[in-house]
Formats: sequence, C-alpha cells, structure tokens
Amino acid sequence: MSSGRSYAFGGFFLDPSRRVLRKGETRIDLGNRAFSVLLILVERHGELVDKHELLDAAWPDVTVGDNTLAQAVREIRTALGDDPSIPSFVQTVHRRGYRFVAAVETSDANGPSADVVAADSVRRIGPLVWIVLGVVVVAAPALGLLWMRSSPTPPFVHAELRPLQDLPDGAMKPAFSPTGDLLVAVMNDPETDVYSLWLVKPGAEAPLRLTTDIEVQGPSPVFSADGSEILFTSYRNDADLGNLPDTWTVPVLGGDPRRLLENAAGADVSPDGLRLVYSAVTDAGTAVVVRGAEGAEHVVAEPGFWPRWSPNGQWIAFTTSNPEGGAGEVFVIRPDGDDRRRLSTRPSQIYGLCWTRDSRWVVFGSDVEGASNLWVAPVNGGEPTRITRGPGESDSPSISYDGRRLAFSYGLSKSAIHLASSPGAPLIRIMSQEQAHALAISPDGGRLAVILGGLPRGFSLAVYDFETQSLRTVGGLDAESVAWMPDGRSLVVTAPAPNQDALWVWRVPLDGGLFEPLVRARNRWEWPDVSPDGDRLAGSRIVEGRSELVVVDLATGGEQVLDTAAERLAVRWSPDGAWIAWSSPPRPVDSEACGVWAIRVADGERRRVAADGSWAAWAGDDLIYARYGDNSGLWRVPVSGGSAERLYEPDRSMWNYFIYGLDIARGSSAMVVRLESAATALYVLEAPD
Repeated sequence: MSSGRSYAFGGFFLDPSRRVLRKGETRIDLGNRAFSVLLILVERHGELVDKHELLDAAWPDVTVGDNTLAQAVREIRTALGDDPSIPSFVQTVHRRGYRFVAAVETSDANGPSADVVAADSVRRIGPLVWIVLGVVVVAAPALGLLWMRSSPTPPFVHAELRPLQDLPDGAMKPAFSPTGDLLVAVMNDPETDVYSLWLVKPGAEAPLRLTTDIEVQGPSPVFSADGSEILFTSYRNDADLGNLPDTWTVPVLGGDPRRLLENAAGADVSPDGLRLVYSAVTDAGTAVVVRGAEGAEHVVAEPGFWPRWSPNGQWIAFTTSNPEGGAGEVFVIRPDGDDRRRLSTRPSQIYGLCWTRDSRWVVFGSDVEGASNLWVAPVNGGEPTRITRGPGESDSPSISYDGRRLAFSYGLSKSAIHLASSPGAPLIRIMSQEQAHALAISPDGGRLAVILGGLPRGFSLAVYDFETQSLRTVGGLDAESVAWMPDGRSLVVTAPAPNQDALWVWRVPLDGGLFEPLVRARNRWEWPDVSPDGDRLAGSRIVEGRSELVVVDLATGGEQVLDTAAERLAVRWSPDGAWIAWSSPPRPVDSEACGVWAIRVADGERRRVAADGSWAAWAGDDLIYARYGDNSGLWRVPVSGGSAERLYEPDRSMWNYFIYGLDIARGSSAMVVRLESAATALYVLEAPD
C-alpha cells in the first residue's frame, strides 16, 4: 500500500497513515478489514481488483471465503451511502472482484494525481451507461452492448450490431473468406454429436456442411490466401502423449479433408500465400513457428497460441493464453522474431484474435473484466478499448476483407426448469428463462417460486402456476433466495434490510399483504427454510466468512447454532422436522467440507451422506442431489446410510447442462430441477459508411 498519501473522493477523505475515513469533519467508523479493502480499491481506482487479491491483502493471517469479502464490501457501501445497483463508488464485477469507479484526488508532495481527470471522466460517463445500454437493447435485445470512446477512436466503436443471419443455435468461431462473400463457422451436428465446419453464404437457404467425421476443435478456422481452402484444427489421441492437435485443410466447396501439419494448432496463411504460422506442440510446451514455402521452420515466440498474420504481412499477433484454459497476454512480433510488443495490460483468458485491415489494430476476446468481451488494441502503443459489453460471452472475432464487418461468437447462459411428478419420473421442461437464479416448489406441488433477472435491471421474485402456465411478479424485494411457508400462502426470502447493508429473512404474503421480517440481523442470512410445523426457521448466517447453521424459534426469537462450515447451499428441513440437510457448492475449495450433509436437530448428530454433490433435497427419508463430472446426473441416497443410486443420467438432447438447483414438494413429492446451458450465436458489428 502507498505511504505518505491521502485520498479524496465524493466528499470523503481517506487517510491511510491514521486509518481514518471522514466526510467533512465527521469521522466514519469502518472495521479494520473493510478499511483495508477500501484502501486497496481506492489506491487502484478505475482498475478491476481480483477478489482473491483483496482476500490475500486484507486477511493475510486467516483463511476466509468470498462471503467475508462481500460482507466487507457491504460495510464499505453502507459507510459511503453507495447503491450497489447503480454504484457511485464500488462496482461489483460478477465472479471476478470489485472496481472503485469514483473520481479520486491523491494528495502528496507532488500535488493531485494526474489520473484524476480520467477517473472523473469514468464517473461522468457512468449515468449514461444505462441510457446507451437501453438504446442498444431495443435494437438487439439478446445483447446489451455498450460502445466506448477513446482517442484516437478505435475501429468498431460506432458500429451497428446485428445477428449474422438466422443460423441454428450453437454457431461459433466465424471466419470471413478473402473476398468477404463467404463465411465459415463451427457448429455441432446433433445427429452425430460432432463439431463440423459449415460454409455460410448470405442469402443462401441453408449452410453447407464441409466436414463430417473429423471433430473441429481448437482455434477458429481460417481461409487460405486465395480462398480455395479452409484450415482448421482437430485433435487425435496419442497413446503416450495424450491429445495432440493437427492442422487439416478442406476445399471451400467441400471434398476430402487432408492432414497438413502434425502437432500444430491455429495455423494461418501469410497474405502472399507463401508462409504458414502456427502453434506447435513441443517437448517444452508450445511455440509460435513460421514455416516457409520450402519447409524451413523457425520459432518466433514461446509459448504462443492462436497466431495470426497481419494483412500487410509485417506482423504476427498471438497470445500466451491457452484457449483450453489459462491466463495470458496478447503480443505482436515480427516474422523474424524481432520487435516483440505487448498489447494487453493484464493477464486474462484470451479467446480469439484478429487484425483490422489496416494492420494497425488487433481485436481479441478477453475476460479481464469478468465476462469475455471484445477489445481492440493499437499496435503502436496505447490502452486496449472494450467494444462490447453484455451479460454473455463475446469471443472468436473475424474481420471481413473490406474491413467493415466484425463477426464474433456470442454465448449466453439460459436456465431451463424441468418438472417431474416424483423423483425418478420423467423430467418435462416447463419454462425457460435467460436468468433464473433460485427456485422453490410449493408444498402442494402446484406452483413454483423463482427469482429472475440480474444486473442491470435487478432481481425480481415471481410465482409460476403449473396449471394456468402463468407467471406473475410478487412484491418489490431484491430477493436472493426463496422458500415456501408450510401453508403455501407465503414465501420466505432473503433480501436486503431497509437502510442498512445486511440481508434479512422476510415473509412475503401472496395475497398482497405487507412484508414481514422474520429475522433481523446485522449480517447476512442465506438459504432460509421453515420447519414443516411452521414454528422454526433454519438458515445459514454468515459471520466473518464462517457459515453458521442456525435454527430460530419464530415465536420467541431464540437461536440455536447447530453447525459451522466454510460455505453451504440449500438448507432444507426433512419432512418430519427431525433433520436438516445442506450441501457444499459445486466446486468446493475444502475437500473435507464438500458433499451432502445432514444433522439431527435434537442431538446435533452430523452425517456426511455423500462425499460429493450439491443441491440436496428431501424425498421422504432420502436425499436427492446433483453430481458432476464422470458421475454427473441426479442421485438418491438414504440419510440413514447406504449406497447412492443414480436416478437420471445425462442425455445430451436435454442435459446440455450444469445442474444448478432442485427442490421437492413436501406434500406431493413433485420435483423441479434447474439446468443451465450455454447457447452461442454469430453477430456482426458493421462499421458506418
């Protein structure tokens, strides 16, 4: 942290040496950990600070989880009077970290910092984000894109967005032909379950399939310099070395593919058609290799992936980020290995890159600020500029020969909710939503409570009636989790407390009555559930990063702490009220705490029912839960002990998925399951005339 400096922002004054936060002459109380988090964010205002970095810096002496950091951020927002939905100070970057967005004036021996002007510009632009986003959503509801300005103006910041054309869901990795009238894309064939190359011609009735038995993988395909062939990557399994990439070619109008290079991925052809560049698999890792017309090869960079020639043939762009997963940077280098330049500013997952036609800019997909977006960076120096922003993932860019169209893949997760009459019965899809975050089935099995939405519009609580197939919004709480009261007349939700940074438990009547706080707290409550007799409430209370399983007597307010754990999901009472079950997150950080658990309320006996799995729900004396990986599907296990039984195996026609929630009705045994799937589509940014 800096020393000898103080910071002013939005009427507040932050003195690191005295660890004091003031507004005017009033000192504002802030916990020691929260102060440390605020100081880090202020010192690096305008930057995304990774949550793990904040945890390491503010809690160096203790192991804590994300909930502890979230609690510190809520304490900061309360102190600053900040609204998390439209932040003036601390912006949340989902699943990544936080950014301080207010203008900051730094006082030291040299006077105010020069970057105050830039930060102030960000603050002034902030309110316009929602206006711009709203305009774009009207033009393209599936994609909330925000164009940003810089000087000099990068390409495509004023481009018009439109879908490429009406292609099936799943199209990705587009590449323009040299003439610009054709485009190749990768799509999955549901009949063979093979990712293949498809040739797309605007105006044609249907795309032309170019490959059948060869799985197209790795970086985006490219056209040869004369447009007669398409180069693509496919992997083969080596008995000793595992999966290895090869480069293949196929004629542009179809024909027999042929293997061009072994142990090579992401190949590209120089503009003169005489040289290749590709990512070669070597004993030491990967390397960017240039191969001449006569077969002579030389390495220009190590490591390197997804290499691409500049249109003038004077540069090669590449990334050190493995497309299969791993952070890295974007670089350009001369074909002889000289004049290496870094274009990105921070490591991130890079997926796809291409050149503008003037060879002055490189466009690439990066998740440096959370979701993957497209960025454009100048070769001759300067900060990258983001040119897309949306709730989904934008990557794999390709620019047409005339330089006016930028095609890219766009993926958005969607939730599909399925209903079964009982565990083990057929699952039937009842509704699909782009953003469904939590769900609970009514005791009689006739209705579904679901939390929909997210930023920028916020969350909404709704109830779906299975018989009438109608969905209606309930109340105005920004709910995070939901359950039913035993009588089925009210919902139990967690939602922010009025005028303070805490998460209370509320009762929400479905007849339009007033909300009633069931549990008031100075901290955060998650996953509340009311006992079958309606007398007690169980839930997870977050205290300094620790999850306490608490039972509250609703008549007296008395509390009983049954268990502490690092993190838990879906607290559930058993139908007889004798047990409470929960599970770990799908990817727990602590192997000893992962799995499905149950605890007997009377004596505190604690059982690990399954060693892995999430989203446990009661079916009589058994627990139904989700598993992932090789054992994916839904499983059933007796709480009394015994072997688990798989009820549902993955079926790609329905389970192109990640199970992210389930619930079982106490009265009817009807079961709902929420699946998350990612659909991709091709979009184009078209530059104005």
